Amino acid sequence: MEALITGFEPFLSFKENPSQLIAKNLDGQNIDGVRLTGAVLKVSYEDALVALDKLLKEKRWDIVLSLGLNPLIGWIAVERFAHNIKESEEPDERGVLAEGEEIIPGGETVLKSGLPVRRIIQSLREEGIPSAVSHSAGGYLCNAVFYFVLHRIGEWKGVGGFLHIPLHTEYVARERKHYGRGHMPLELIEKGVVRALQITIEEGVRQDRHREG
Repeated sequence: MEALITGFEPFLSFKENPSQLIAKNLDGQNIDGVRLTGAVLKVSYEDALVALDKLLKEKRWDIVLSLGLNPLIGWIAVERFAHNIKESEEPDERGVLAEGEEIIPGGETVLKSGLPVRRIIQSLREEGIPSAVSHSAGGYLCNAVFYFVLHRIGEWKGVGGFLHIPLHTEYVARERKHYGRGHMPLELIEKGVVRALQITIEEGVRQDRHREG
């Protein structure tokens, strides 16, 4: 089995992006027999989706777990739904301001995450990692990537999902302007991401055994 982990480059006023750091850290690792490949996407609708399309054509990944920074939270948010819309108040790094366009013209309005959302949240909380379900990944790049993955990975019955993560404490400590924001140590965020992967792998194995039985 193989899994793709995606993160984003820094954007807006944030000089570091924990999703980028974690995607790089996990690249090449093996978790419970699943080989991980990390990839970092640009904060551009065009560039991100072109790069993602290439990655999804290269291999039929068993799992694609995408990560994105939400600087307004202090926990790991497990996204349940992706929406077929691009709409945001901030332009991407190319200066493109999305105004309600569809990500996939004529595609389904809403797609559901393939992750075992409740199991992940329960497991993270048991390990002392704050987490919660989210029903909207917004209208910016995170939602666009999430929807694109779910749209494509359904072609071969892979599992796609998205986690929004907070700023990492190490960065906030160096940037006083962000002191009022929620944050979490990078090691703890990464532990949560790895645990989410492990639960997803376990769920896939359990379902395979159920079908065989």
